[in-house]
Amino acid sequence: MSLEERRAIAMRWKRHLVSLVVVVLAVPSISLVWGDTRAGIDPAEVARWPVEKVTLKNGEVRIGLITLENDERVELARLKRERGKAARRVVSAPIARERIADIERLPPAERAVLAERMRRLRTEFREGQVEEVRLTATQLDDREAWRYEGRWFTLVSRANENTTRRAVVRLEQVIAGFRTYLPPRREQARPLRIVILANRAEYQEMLARRGLNVQQTAIFDAQRNEIVAGGRLATFAAELEEIRRHHDNLKRQQRALEDVAERQLVQLVRRLKQEGNSERQVRAVVRAARAQLEKPGDDLRREIKLATARNDAMYQELFRHLYHEAFHSYLENYVFQASDTVVPRWLNEGWAQVFEAGVLDAGMLRVDAPSPERLRRLQLELGETPTLALRELLTSPVDRFVVGHGQSRLESSRLYLYSWGLAYHLTFHRQLLGSEAMDRYLQAAEETDASSQAADAVARFEMLVGTPLEAFEAKWRAAMLAETLRDD
Repeated sequence: MSLEERRAIAMRWKRHLVSLVVVVLAVPSISLVWGDTRAGIDPAEVARWPVEKVTLKNGEVRIGLITLENDERVELARLKRERGKAARRVVSAPIARERIADIERLPPAERAVLAERMRRLRTEFREGQVEEVRLTATQLDDREAWRYEGRWFTLVSRANENTTRRAVVRLEQVIAGFRTYLPPRREQARPLRIVILANRAEYQEMLARRGLNVQQTAIFDAQRNEIVAGGRLATFAAELEEIRRHHDNLKRQQRALEDVAERQLVQLVRRLKQEGNSERQVRAVVRAARAQLEKPGDDLRREIKLATARNDAMYQELFRHLYHEAFHSYLENYVFQASDTVVPRWLNEGWAQVFEAGVLDAGMLRVDAPSPERLRRLQLELGETPTLALRELLTSPVDRFVVGHGQSRLESSRLYLYSWGLAYHLTFHRQLLGSEAMDRYLQAAEETDASSQAADAVARFEMLVGTPLEAFEAKWRAAMLAETLRDD
């Protein structure tokens, strides 16, 4: 960079600093960090549910919804919520009054909210929700398809009817979740269109017509305001249906085994009493017999649990790419105006990866934990030398993020990984999502040459975080190496 270019950049930032110094002198409590005016969003707080708490005299705290309370006992429908995992109900025995030290109850309105959420934990979707989706038959490139017209988007799908309905419900829930974490700031200028194709061949055909050569299984075409998914939904539909049928069959087997075991125990008790055995002897024999009879049921329950986990994992993987592209479209349509805001590619991709890893709890998007797979990979990277420098990430041109083949694929994968790590840190550790500091950082910069743009990108980032890049990078690496998946 020439001396004149350095002077030009220095003068531009000097003007910024002069105006900020005036503010600092007028209001001594304000520092030179952009984030000191409007605080950002705490994702963990957004994800938190209102709960009732029962504290026992031994110090144990149980959370959930109080379902019964009298002079003798308290019954609590317990709730277990671990970071990054879907919430679940836990079977809990009644708690005797003499064991309780304190009870924290919710106001009626919040109790009603919690009761509805816990009721909905029992099913993937609210009862009738999938069936309520109104689809019409249509054509896509002279092929049969389903069409959905909604508030946030129009969807055209070559997947089967059931998969299309489920995709609509999930996308509606996820987009509503985006609005919770990052409220809309403007009206949608034009409708979003989502296209789900039947297979990889149809996807490649559509990409070829648009002159695109990318490896992503879904894309957001900003010019058309359209998301195109590459057929994985339709391809996986049959496999998912098979898993669901297997799951239902296992549950039928379990119920049949329980019925047989109960009948056998009734007959055993009757025979033991007829033979003159005491109540104590009967209870001992029945207890041993029950354990033996329930063993096949225990095996089935373990298999059902594994089948459920496989089903959940497949659905998460299935929709992950759609969630990712949906986040890009949400930023474009509802949050940042392209004319006066520039979201750097690393941040756009980083945020999309953070939000694609969210889970749906009772129909609500929950983003409160790092992606386990990405965290593991990043920590392996940061534990080695040399690693990708943040300066390189901040100044990387857009085309380096395009997923290609061979070395370019490895390079873009690494850029995506570091983008996720940096966006996660700024969102969770620094809570800059939605802050005034972030808004200023994203304000469109003046048009300059490539070398000046690179220096400008670094200088703007340093103003965002309030520290020189090298010092920030050391703290960022330490924070991400210390990050865990455990609850606080």
